[in-house]
Amino acid sequence: EQRVLFGMGTTAVANRKYGAAAKNFETIINNRSYNYEITARSYFWYGECMYKMKKYDEAKKAYEGYLNKIGSKNGDEYSLAHYNLGYVYIKQNDYKEANLWFRKFINLESEDKVMLVDACNRIGDCYFQNRQFDQAKNAYEQASQYGIKIQGTDYSLYQKGFVCGLQKDYNQKITIMQSLIAEYPKSEWADDALFEIGRAYVAIDNNADAITTFNRINKEYPKTNSIVRKSKLQIAMLQYNGGETDKAVSTYKSIISEYPNTEEAETSLSTL
Repeated sequence: EQRVLFGMGTTAVANRKYGAAAKNFETIINNRSYNYEITARSYFWYGECMYKMKKYDEAKKAYEGYLNKIGSKNGDEYSLAHYNLGYVYIKQNDYKEANLWFRKFINLESEDKVMLVDACNRIGDCYFQNRQFDQAKNAYEQASQYGIKIQGTDYSLYQKGFVCGLQKDYNQKITIMQSLIAEYPKSEWADDALFEIGRAYVAIDNNADAITTFNRINKEYPKTNSIVRKSKLQIAMLQYNGGETDKAVSTYKSIISEYPNTEEAETSLSTL
């Protein structure tokens, strides 16, 4: 009967019917059982259902219940439970505890490179949230050591570059962001990286290269991308600060006509 319930539960999870699945796992957990393995695994999958249903306290209890069960160490879900607990704590904004669980996961897992990269990125994010920038940078660096072109390594590079900017190491920031664009031209972070390069040039008073970078964004990305109007506003500000008032006026006017009802249009209007 237990095996049947467990099978029904995992099938329901596969079909994203988490409420129905949870009931099956709950029945197994609450009934007296002699099959330790199925009971332990039911705790894990019950935790999975609770997580998907955004019931994070229940998820935490279930994953911890799984880890405390006899035989869980030999189970397929053992390292995954550590990884999932990391995510539970992130959802609860407890970055210190999340960091701990992701690090435990890394010590247990050696096969799945995508998950290892993701865990390193989350460790980096936890340090980042707690403003421990050197440790964050090291974690993002570790993520990229699992090999290039693994899902998530573009994010590692972006974050590492971003942290360099926060630490006022602008030249390093530019170098890292440029390598991200070169290695991952189709990355969802490529446009942000280009924008951050522009911002770094502004920070080191290299306004000519900043304008060139922001212009490149306008050429390479569609108007619908919010980063284009942000870049245009940066160009207008740089033109104005550089004493090119006429150019600045025409850039501000084009922002107002092309992007009405946006924050950038409002800023342009008040500056004009």
